[in-house]
Amino acid sequence: MRFRRATREDSKQLAEFIYLADLAHYDSSGYEFSIGGTRQHQRDQLAKLAAAPGASQFHYSHFDVAEVPDGTLAAAVASFDKVTAGEHAITALEQVGWTPAQIQALATRLAPLSGIFPEEVPLTWTIEHVATLPPFRGQGLIRTLLERALERGAQLGFRQAAVDVFKGNDRALGIYQAAGFRPVTTFGDEPLRALFNRDPLMRLLRPFTDLTSPHGSR
Repeated sequence: MRFRRATREDSKQLAEFIYLADLAHYDSSGYEFSIGGTRQHQRDQLAKLAAAPGASQFHYSHFDVAEVPDGTLAAAVASFDKVTAGEHAITALEQVGWTPAQIQALATRLAPLSGIFPEEVPLTWTIEHVATLPPFRGQGLIRTLLERALERGAQLGFRQAAVDVFKGNDRALGIYQAAGFRPVTTFGDEPLRALFNRDPLMRLLRPFTDLTSPHGSR
């Protein structure tokens, strides 16, 4: 198994991990609500966003991946500055062909979620899009990828890492707690149930005090 940073050529495979991560332990993905269309259409759009010049939260440059000898990606973890990635979100949508009307319609659909997330604390490194293909689960791949992602965040001068997990996703929760994350708040109960029929989200934090950060504060 080879662990490496993702490249633009991985974008199509990364779309599968982005989709699986959002699917979590549910029967349907939230992308049915935000992107719409068939599952293949949703994956195609995610692949385009991963490859787009705009480094949104889906961009390939955020990912560490585990690759088997035949070139198949077995697992992936994204890590990035959420504030900076958010600034590129609309640009990335425009770059993959979304019209102003489509972008406005997306904003309208997502408006009920705009106020549910905890305030973003400066110097927080976000972990997202964490998934392993079913045949490769149970091999510790995510543990290694998380270590790589956390080390990079610490080296860049971030002070803590954050990840959001749906309540009831016990497999994911166990992995993050083993990596040093601890729950700090639960949020989004009513909007998430109304829009997606999903459980509330739990935010977990992990301080970087035990990781080397040669550049000091960012």
